[in-house]
Amino acid sequence: MHCLSIINRPLLKSCCAITLSLASFSHNVCADIKAGVLAYKSADYTTALKEFIAAGEAGSAQAQYMVGTMYDNGQGTAANDAEALKWYERAARLGFVRAQYDLALMLLNGEGMEKPDYLQAYAWFSVAADKGDAEAIDKRDLLETRMNEPTLKLAKSKAEKLSKEISKKPDVK
Repeated sequence: MHCLSIINRPLLKSCCAITLSLASFSHNVCADIKAGVLAYKSADYTTALKEFIAAGEAGSAQAQYMVGTMYDNGQGTAANDAEALKWYERAARLGFVRAQYDLALMLLNGEGMEKPDYLQAYAWFSVAADKGDAEAIDKRDLLETRMNEPTLKLAKSKAEKLSKEISKKPDVK
C-alpha cells in the first residue's frame, strides 16, 4: 500500500482537522465524526470505520478521507484498494486536498484498478498542486518529464477541466 511506503500519513492531524470542522455539519454527522475520532485514537478501528462511513455517507469529506485511509491500510477491515480509491475520490471531489493527492498516487500506481491511469493521476496531482500541496507539485512535475507532447497536452486539458469542476467547492485540508 502506497500510504505506508511513501508517506507517513498525519492521521492524528487529520483527526484534529475533523474535530475542528464539526461545526459545519448536522448534529448526527458531528456525533459520527467525533465517535470515529475517539475510536480511532483508541485503536478501535472497526468502530472508527463504522462511524466514519456514516459521516462520509452524509457528506463529510474528512470522514470520506478517513474511510479511504482505513481501507488503504486495512484498519478495521481487510485492505481493499478499490474501496480506498472510491472513498478517496469522493473526498477529493469535495475539495479535500490530501485525498486528491492520495487518489492521484493510487491512479499513478494502478492500485484498485486494472492498470495505472497516468492522465487522471496527472489531473489530480495538478488539482492538489494548485492548492499548494508540495508533494503533488513534485509528482505532477515528474510526470510531465515522462510524457510526450501530445499526451502532456491531453493531461493538462483533463487537469484544467477537473480543476474547474473542483474549484466550485471550498478547499478542505
